Amino acid sequence: MINSRNKGACGEREYAEVLRRAGFPEARRDGQQGFGGSHEDPDIRGVPGWHVEVKRTETGGAKAYEWLGQSIRDAGTSGRRPYVAHRRNRSDWIVILRADDFHNLLKDHGELLAEQELEYGHR
Repeated sequence: MINSRNKGACGEREYAEVLRRAGFPEARRDGQQGFGGSHEDPDIRGVPGWHVEVKRTETGGAKAYEWLGQSIRDAGTSGRRPYVAHRRNRSDWIVILRADDFHNLLKDHGELLAEQELEYGHR
């Protein structure tokens, strides 16, 4: 049986690989959790502007608000936006973030698309 610390480390490595495949080549597990690293350190480094908390569970994300609260607290005044990456067994990864942060992502994406339409003349 795998203990929770090992399962957490395995989940962090797994999600770091997901991020690398998604275009974040510097994404990596910090490796300092529980070994002198600060609780304010993100589980995954290499995602500019974001504080990443990773959770792997046997079942669903019943503690989503608790996990997001941890990410918010740990991000502190760093200027990084908090989010939680969660995967339960035999399921896809999901991301949990504050609505305001999600809305800002949508806005930024829409502005980028509008700039591309102007630049390339697409409609």
